[in-house]
Amino acid sequence: MRKCFGNALPRNSFDIVFSHGVLHHVPDVKVAQREIARVLKPRGSLIAMLYARRSLNYLVAISIVRRMAIIVLYGVGAQPGGIVGGHLANARRQGPWRYLKMANFIHRNTDGPENPYAKVYDLATVLADFPDFLVERSYQDYMHAPPLPVASLKPLAGIFGWHLWVHLLPRKDVQR
Repeated sequence: MRKCFGNALPRNSFDIVFSHGVLHHVPDVKVAQREIARVLKPRGSLIAMLYARRSLNYLVAISIVRRMAIIVLYGVGAQPGGIVGGHLANARRQGPWRYLKMANFIHRNTDGPENPYAKVYDLATVLADFPDFLVERSYQDYMHAPPLPVASLKPLAGIFGWHLWVHLLPRKDVQR
């Protein structure tokens, strides 16, 4: 992250770093989290929204429904436009079985078929990818699982929501 800013931000610059929908798109998130910890003031915190692994969107819409739709549409030779057309074009370029492997498919199913990288998180993955932090609080929110009609499922957002919110404290502050 320092390279992005040219001159590095001074150590202990911020009380809070807030990230909404960014860090799960950073391939080397450990470098980013290290820089965030460096620029946080003592007793500062990182509040981040990450895509949730234990969500209706990941477990059902992406893992099953969208993959099955691509298989069917690919099999019948469909040529739709838009997002679905982009997924079919990717499947044709890469081969359907390679494209549909979750390690590849997840990248293209969070923010469109041209999205280069995305990761989904549970608390264990948060702890592994943010080793300079401890989880102070976490919760899920926002029912989102296209093409599934989830409006009536909003009461389940705390269990199966797509957004995993984590409030993190730098380990350097907690271990004093």
